[in-house]
Amino acid sequence: MLTHEYIQTNLPASAVGFIPYRISKSNKLTIYETVCLAKGFEGTERTLRILNSFGWLLNLNEASPATGEVFQLDIIDDQGDALQTWQISKSGFNFLRGKFGFKKVG
Repeated sequence: MLTHEYIQTNLPASAVGFIPYRISKSNKLTIYETVCLAKGFEGTERTLRILNSFGWLLNLNEASPATGEVFQLDIIDDQGDALQTWQISKSGFNFLRGKFGFKKVG
């Protein structure tokens, strides 16, 4: 499990939400609707901390690339630009999908 300090230190201050996506074992990419959080950085940090508290936040993508089916969140700024990518578990992805109701894009 990651520490709160690790999340807080590594999450960019300009973070306002995320774009969830999944890469299947056959390398098919599925992108989901962007989630912008009303509380910006605080909401994004809180979301990551909730995922972490259940063991669903795996790591920054750059620190530990996953194999097999991959679930990730591109953390975005208010322009929609990706700032960084966090890996999450399938359970974490399903939790977020239930909470925010995002759907596949395209």
